[in-house]
This record gives sequence, C-alpha cells and structure tokens, in this order.
Amino acid sequence: MQDDSERVIDTHTPFSTLLTSPTRYFESRRGHLGWFRVILLVAIGEAILAYIEAPYTILLPQYAALFAHKTVAQIVTLKAQEHLAAPVGAFYNVGISLLITAVFLWLLARAFSIRVSFRNVVAVVAHASVIALAGAALATLATVITGHAVMDFLSLGMFARAGSRAQSVFGAVSVFNLWMLWVEIAGLAAIAGLTLRRAAGPVVICWLLLLLMSAGL
Repeated sequence: MQDDSERVIDTHTPFSTLLTSPTRYFESRRGHLGWFRVILLVAIGEAILAYIEAPYTILLPQYAALFAHKTVAQIVTLKAQEHLAAPVGAFYNVGISLLITAVFLWLLARAFSIRVSFRNVVAVVAHASVIALAGAALATLATVITGHAVMDFLSLGMFARAGSRAQSVFGAVSVFNLWMLWVEIAGLAAIAGLTLRRAAGPVVICWLLLLLMSAGL
C-alpha cells in the first residue's frame, strides 16, 4: 500500500469540487493536503454566523436563568457581552472540535491498520467542516427569516423534545452531518489509497463515539 506521505499536491481541481465530488477533489490533491487556510476560513465563517445569530439565541429558554432578577440595564449589558462573546467562542470552538475529531479519527485509522499521517487526517477533517459551515449558514438564514433561533436544522432533532437527551443525539443525525461523513470517508480513502468501504469503518466509529460523548452517554 502506498504511504500517503509519498504523494504530491495537484491544485488544479476547483475547491467547489469538494461539495460536488469529494472523491475526485481529494484524489486530485495527492499528498499533504492544505489545512490551515481551510480551518481559518471555517473559523471566521462560524464566528460571523454566531455574531448574526446572537440576538436570537440569547432569547432561548436556557438563557432565562441568566436574566432572572436583573435590572433592565444589567440585561442590556449581558446581551451586549453575549453578542461579543458568541463569535469569539465559535472561532475557538472550530479549532478545538477539529483537533479532537482528528485525534480520534487518526487513532482509529491506526487501529484499522491504515497508514495515514496525522497532518492529512487534520486536512480531511478540516475540509469536511466546510460542509458544516454551509449548514450553519443556511440555519442562520432560516433564523433571520423566521425571527427566532432555528435549532437542529434539517436533523432528526427537530422531532425530539426540546432540551432532552434525545434531541442532543438525534440533532447530530442531520443532512449536513451525513454529508460531512461522506466527505471524510472519501478523503480518507483517497489519501490512503483505500476502498470507500474500508475507509468508512474508522470514520463512522469516530462519529458515533463523539456523538455519544457529546450526549453524555
């Protein structure tokens, strides 16, 4: 099996190919995929969306206790602080979540005897997060149009009771998360010279483990 570190980069395939044909996209970029600019793009994008959504998310029921027994002036100050803190938190959360996902996926790939560098795993996960950014952008658009925070956009979580553990679990089963899974499978298969079926093993297990951890199961 060819080690992914022996491949070289071909930058001729348009970035949009990642959305329409991820297998072709990754195969045309043989070798160490770029990751820093992609992560930066996603982090900035998520920060901007968080800033736009902040006035709506602050009205969610879970924030009610924050405003309890506060004066009008204090509430205005808290809302202003949240408006500024939301994009900062979103920016850093992108890097942290990508790193955790990449570590889990790389360890699982090694467990499956898949030869792939950690740097390339980070790159695959970073590129897949572009799909998450697209989903977040549509959710933000729906929030602005409807005038209230749209949670669990295009996911099974829309049918679960708000605030329940089931909502946390089913909220991860969304159109965009499944799309991300497909991109990660295609990316791992392309850079490590695997079949899609073999690459699916560590990717799906990684997703399930992180899902259970986030739901507190």
